Amino acid sequence: MPPSTLPKNEPDRHLSAKQAIFNAKEITVPPIVVWTSGQRGVREVLPAKQVRFDAVILEPRRDGFSPDSEASVRGRRVFIEIYVSNCCDPNKKAKFRSYGVPAFEISVPYFGGPHFLLHRAYRYWLFHPAQDKINAQYGDENGLRL
Repeated sequence: MPPSTLPKNEPDRHLSAKQAIFNAKEITVPPIVVWTSGQRGVREVLPAKQVRFDAVILEPRRDGFSPDSEASVRGRRVFIEIYVSNCCDPNKKAKFRSYGVPAFEISVPYFGGPHFLLHRAYRYWLFHPAQDKINAQYGDENGLRL
């Protein structure tokens, strides 16, 4: 959905963030990290990386829910949620898991332009298919955070 057809009642920062993703068609995806107890602390398992998308769809309709955006590169998809005032709820996280498609959320800052939003703003995984594999490798007691 092009930015001109998005809902008119959407908060400006939320809409601007989606337009930035749509226009740039690139973003830095968050790392996957494991939080461990003891001296090891946080361990980055899969590093953050910059990704250039082939396509971005805003507000795609999916079986009873609508992610803020869906991006794809070489046939692989990722859902991107925008966090301005309300973070993604557990029901929506469960939908991402049921689709098996990676999904992450970006916290929209009060400062910085589109480049900051796309590459530097705080972001974290809501779901990533590697999660179960990493939990098995490191043990659930360490508590994986995505």
